[in-house]
Amino acid sequence: MLKNPKVIFIVIGVINLLHGLLFFFGGAEVLTASFPEMEEISDETNFLVVFGMEITAGFNFILGMTLLFCSKLKYPESKNVLLGLGLGLLFIVAIAIKHTIQSQTEIEIAGPIIVGLLSIWSLFAGIKGDLSLIHISEPTRRTPISY
Repeated sequence: MLKNPKVIFIVIGVINLLHGLLFFFGGAEVLTASFPEMEEISDETNFLVVFGMEITAGFNFILGMTLLFCSKLKYPESKNVLLGLGLGLLFIVAIAIKHTIQSQTEIEIAGPIIVGLLSIWSLFAGIKGDLSLIHISEPTRRTPISY
C-alpha cells in the first residue's frame, strides 16, 4: 500500500485542496497571526498578502486536482509523476528552511517535516514502484504462437 500510486496521489491531492481552501479563505488572518508585533497593516500590504494567498490557493487547487486525476495511473505510467511530485515537495522544504533562516524567526518544524515525509514517500514509490503489478502483467505463455 505504501508504494501504491493511487493512495499517494489521493492523499497528497486532498492535502493540497485543503491547503488551497485555507489560503483562499484565511489569507489576511495568516499575516496578522504570523506577525503579531505589527500593530497596523496598511490596506496595500493587506491586499498584496491576500492576493499572494489567493494565487497560492489557485496553484494548490491545480496540483490537488491534477493529483486526483492521476490516481487512475498505474505503475510504470505513474513513475515520472511520482518522481516529479517528490522533487517538487523537496523544493518546498528547501524554500521553507531558507525563509526561516532569513527571517530569523522561531523554527516551525512541523510543516517541513510533514512535507519532507510526503516527498520521501513519493520518491520511494517512484523509484521502487509497485512491482507486483508488473509481475502480474508479464506473459505466462511458454510456447510461441505459430502463424
